[in-house]
Amino acid sequence: MAMMFSELLGRRVLVMEDDYLQASNLTVALEDHGSDVVGPFSDLQGGMSALSRGAVDVAILDIRLGTERVFELADRLAMLKIPFLFVTGYDGGEIPERFKTVQRLLKPVELDEMMVLLAVILSKLDTRH
Repeated sequence: MAMMFSELLGRRVLVMEDDYLQASNLTVALEDHGSDVVGPFSDLQGGMSALSRGAVDVAILDIRLGTERVFELADRLAMLKIPFLFVTGYDGGEIPERFKTVQRLLKPVELDEMMVLLAVILSKLDTRH
């Protein structure tokens, strides 16, 4: 039985993930917690255009999207003061110095652990959009 986190209710969560199964599982888990999923997107362009179209409360970023890296989108999120976390199958060595303090989960991700981390991140925000 999964726990429910009120911090996730009604939140718009941008999901960047190029693995279909992981993206699907993550989408279902977020929706089970009452979040509105923006995406999932498997490429940088999809995420950038979604961000330009509407409000996002938090983002989950797979570092590698096919041949692309997600850091351009992470820079945009940071500029907009939207919190995000990284998901990766690799060690922290490929993460640029400016993102060293960003929370990161290693694949395979435990979805319950991710929901807890998202709830904690969201609980630190002052207001809802």
